Amino acid sequence: MQDFIDALEHAERQGKQYPAAELDQKFQPQVVAAQNLIQPNLEVKVFDASASEPNALRQAIVDTRRGQRWRAVVNVERIHGKGAPSHGIAVDVSGGRGKVSVLAVDSVWGCTDTLSVMTAALKGVKNATLTILNTGTQKDVINCKTFALANAKAMAANDDLIVDLHKKNLKGKIVGTSDTINNVDVTIARGSDVLDTSFFQHTTSKDVFDNLPGHIREPLEESFVQNFREIEAGGKRRAYNASIQQERLKYLRDALLFADSEYRS
Repeated sequence: MQDFIDALEHAERQGKQYPAAELDQKFQPQVVAAQNLIQPNLEVKVFDASASEPNALRQAIVDTRRGQRWRAVVNVERIHGKGAPSHGIAVDVSGGRGKVSVLAVDSVWGCTDTLSVMTAALKGVKNATLTILNTGTQKDVINCKTFALANAKAMAANDDLIVDLHKKNLKGKIVGTSDTINNVDVTIARGSDVLDTSFFQHTTSKDVFDNLPGHIREPLEESFVQNFREIEAGGKRRAYNASIQQERLKYLRDALLFADSEYRS
């Protein structure tokens, strides 16, 4: 893990984007465990899910009783991008009276893999309602796991907001594009209509950032300017908010400290 951190820091000094996706996936269990230790009320689970094998995630949703809530990062198989590491989203699940509400925050706008996998996971789950909240903060296939964990942490930090969204989800009152897929009621909504600033602090694209609602954009402007730079990504020079890189480094350093403390004990 230290070698990974060193490589990321070196790439940052060189103004390059490190191809971190596979190592993010490798170290994800340690990274999530460390954040759960640091924030005892976080309790983020990790699931791998595909359209053909969503069973573990489905069973966890089925087992959610009235009054129970839990959150997870879900590694989503890339159905439409074979060869790339899995995508990552944050999910919050709440049990109601004979119903279950599932909220998914996806940092990639309109990811068809997320829609395919999540509706497959909910197929056959009675009275399940799914809303996918797209933020558009991510513009690459490299930072999925970091965005997913950051969004799960934002869900935990905004408990009242998420509880209110679950209530609206169960009543079909989140405004978006609604459909029924695999007998699952699903709404795809614009995250900036209902989520707060903390879900947008790592917005990578200036165009996306500039088009955020003022109440979200304005508190983040100073941080965005501080982290905005040109980097080399995919052989091209791109303007990019690099705060997600800093978030990854923070998570990895926390995980390394956690591993060291476990070793000493």
